[in-house]
Amino acid sequence: MKGDYPQFQKNYSHEELIEHFMLDETEQKFIAQFRGDANRHGYAILLKSLQYLGYFPQHINEIPDQIKGFIAKQLDLADNPSEQYLWETRTRDNHFIRIRQQTGFRFPQAQDKEDLENWLRQEGTLQAITSADLFECAVQRFRSLQIELPSEKELQRIVNAALNGFFSDVRHKITRQLDDKVRKAIDGILTVPEGESFSIFEKLKGSARTSSVKNLQKEIIKLQQLRSIGISKEYLRDVPFEVQKILKQRANNETASEMRNHPDEVRYGLMVCFISIRTVEVIDNIVQMFIDMIHRIDVRAEKQRDDELLKDLMRVDGKNQVLFRLAEVIMNNPDGTIRDVIFPVVKPETFHNLIAEKEASGPQYRRIYQRIMKEKYTHHYRRILPLVLENITFRSDNRFQPIIKALSVIRQYISTSYKYFPVDVPINGIVTDSWTYMVIEDADGETKINRKYYEICVLQQLERALKCKDVWVEGSYTWRNPSEDLPQDWTNEDRRVGYYQRLNQPMSAQCFTENIRQEMITALSEFNRNMPGDPHIKIHLPKNSDRGLIGVSKLKAQPDPPNIALIKEAIGERYGMLDLLDIFAEADKLVGFTKFFTHSGTKEVRSREALRPLILLDLFAEGTNMGIKRIANANISHSYKELLYVRKTYFSSEALRNAIGAVVNEILHRRDPALWGKGNTCASDGKRFGAWDQNLITEWRTKYKGYGVALSINRLDIFVNLDVRIS
Repeated sequence: MKGDYPQFQKNYSHEELIEHFMLDETEQKFIAQFRGDANRHGYAILLKSLQYLGYFPQHINEIPDQIKGFIAKQLDLADNPSEQYLWETRTRDNHFIRIRQQTGFRFPQAQDKEDLENWLRQEGTLQAITSADLFECAVQRFRSLQIELPSEKELQRIVNAALNGFFSDVRHKITRQLDDKVRKAIDGILTVPEGESFSIFEKLKGSARTSSVKNLQKEIIKLQQLRSIGISKEYLRDVPFEVQKILKQRANNETASEMRNHPDEVRYGLMVCFISIRTVEVIDNIVQMFIDMIHRIDVRAEKQRDDELLKDLMRVDGKNQVLFRLAEVIMNNPDGTIRDVIFPVVKPETFHNLIAEKEASGPQYRRIYQRIMKEKYTHHYRRILPLVLENITFRSDNRFQPIIKALSVIRQYISTSYKYFPVDVPINGIVTDSWTYMVIEDADGETKINRKYYEICVLQQLERALKCKDVWVEGSYTWRNPSEDLPQDWTNEDRRVGYYQRLNQPMSAQCFTENIRQEMITALSEFNRNMPGDPHIKIHLPKNSDRGLIGVSKLKAQPDPPNIALIKEAIGERYGMLDLLDIFAEADKLVGFTKFFTHSGTKEVRSREALRPLILLDLFAEGTNMGIKRIANANISHSYKELLYVRKTYFSSEALRNAIGAVVNEILHRRDPALWGKGNTCASDGKRFGAWDQNLITEWRTKYKGYGVALSINRLDIFVNLDVRIS
């Protein structure tokens, strides 16, 4: 596993033995020169161990018998003579010397360790910024130089020193670029203003709440405060984004008073990264709230329209009979008046109901919806538009330029009270056919653009374009320019062809869509062919609906396996009732997943053994939703402050993802196919994942009150697709 010190596995497959411990012809000829089976076998084992591990084992007994037996067969040895190998002798030292001469490996010197630390600090950290990744990088570096690995503790010390030095260099580089004005502004947000209870720094750390006009205004105030500090992109030009996030997380875990007590280099370095990343996060929050409220205008307008029509809509029964009675009365009294001839036969209320029924259908039905939408937008939601346009910059590099031009015109006249735009505005790509007659009006013989209706059309198009990333937001991460997701050499034709080949995808968009279309045709044709003959699938046609619903009959419960009761009884007798916390502890002993939870700063004061119970208790508190206060009250060893500190400084989404991956991989590795079969099945509830609206499998989920993809995680190998498996 990444970040682990190289060690022997407990078990090896035959293919792995051949890959790592097969002696080539040259090696066998060289080994044949030694006297005695024990010496030949011992030399061969040490040779392959050095090539496999990168260092000599502390004792020959550390080498698994599986490896010893595999090498013994290659040397035509009848049994395992390694037990007769004399370890604490000059023979072993002589073998070490000859193996180093044969392989090119050499013992690490003090200068080698110093050079490794400098290389990791200056170059290795550019690709690996976590302790586990940098540890793996250090191992590969010594392997490439054919230098034996030092002890695990020594190598970890070198990695930690390099990592601490790297972050120190980053903070120093950031700090020396700051002028006095920026430093004063940073110190200002760390102090508590007069009459306030919290500093601006504490307020800036607050997370975004639900989407509303009030909360959006608060997020925009945060954005303005962050921008007013004057942090330039040039300060972080050479600092990787992942490094900025690590330093931001450390600053986020500290209070304003703790930050003020830091030396200038530490304080300003952390705060610049915090302000930069927090600015990006706040922009993401503003755009997400903006999209949610645009969608909310549409949803609430539809609901209000339906409520209003439901009050007025009264279906007139027997319209044909009414028509016949009218025709008969009119023919019998052609010269009579409506009040004297028709109303005595058909009541006036019937005609009112007929008119209401007519208005509730066709274009009038849509006009009511659009009118309500304009009212909601004008009376409540329109006040967010100036705030967003003044603080958020939208960009586009393709056919969605009309949206950008339309937003520019709206921003230009946002503070005026014109009913119509005094200048020409883009129409194509903005106003759809259903909105044309509401947006384009004939006033005093001139064609004019109704400003309020046009703004609604622009916002609807902007929502769709943002979700498809055809329009992107300057300074955002979630809504960033999609070209930033491409490799830097994407414009190179040869390299781009190679990328498509690695993805096994055609370069032509038409070929790509045609392949998908053919797959869908094949799948739907097979479904259409097999479904009518399947007794477990039926199509139901609800009343007053032209849409059919597919119903799948429930699966019948299969009989229990014959030995399941005996297995349950044996487990109960051996283990009894297991506490979940005990399972956490045992899993950590087998996997060691707590090692992924590292300090958000650059220095750990507590030992890993002291941290282990705290991390497990915090995981238990989060996983069971009990909270760390209850956990702290239930034990006498660890206080609430200790648990809270570890929760704030050691937990992150990346650490949780790596821990889950380690546990899942270990389960897959240890599971015996003879007992559990070859399938990767498990019992789990479904999960809704967010997805773009244009995704073919996106649909409204009633249970979750939103659009997305519902995935029933009933196969552990789905974790691979969710980037949880660790390679």
